[in-house]
Amino acid sequence: PLDEEVTCAQYSAMLVRALGLDEVALSYTDGDWSQGYVALAEKLRFYQSLPDSITPHETITVENAVVMTVAALGYDVTAGKSAAEQYNVGIRIGLYQGVSAPAKEVLVRADAYSIISNALDTDLCVSENYAADGRYMIDKDNTLMSMLLDLKDRVYYEGVVEASHAVSLTGAKVKDG
Repeated sequence: PLDEEVTCAQYSAMLVRALGLDEVALSYTDGDWSQGYVALAEKLRFYQSLPDSITPHETITVENAVVMTVAALGYDVTAGKSAAEQYNVGIRIGLYQGVSAPAKEVLVRADAYSIISNALDTDLCVSENYAADGRYMIDKDNTLMSMLLDLKDRVYYEGVVEASHAVSLTGAKVKDG
């Protein structure tokens, strides 16, 4: 149900799947279904600005979900280290659009889907050396969705397409003669 509350592990799984990293997360799993997703989310720094008291099977707030998503998109380098600063970046880049609950409310599935849907159409933020020197750029027109579509089993061929005596360009058989 869309009004079901979401745990940190569940949202981590949603984000990892949105990034197209489901198979990587599954390689970390050795028991609990969420173990791989949580381990990968931690490795990718999604939790760096969340309170240390949050455990994987605990519900999270809308603010926590936005902060995790900001990190997933690379925007964590544009803000300070506090969750409030990163949440404000999330609002600025449009992650909060369509979310019905206030920031401090528990995240429900409907709002989780809205945040992730917004993330798919948000320009990615790319940092150099993880912003060690503070430099980053907003990669205009390179969204999470465009990145995922380009990664999916695409094969490109270079050359010229010609019709033969037996087949037209539409695939219909050419009349003999």
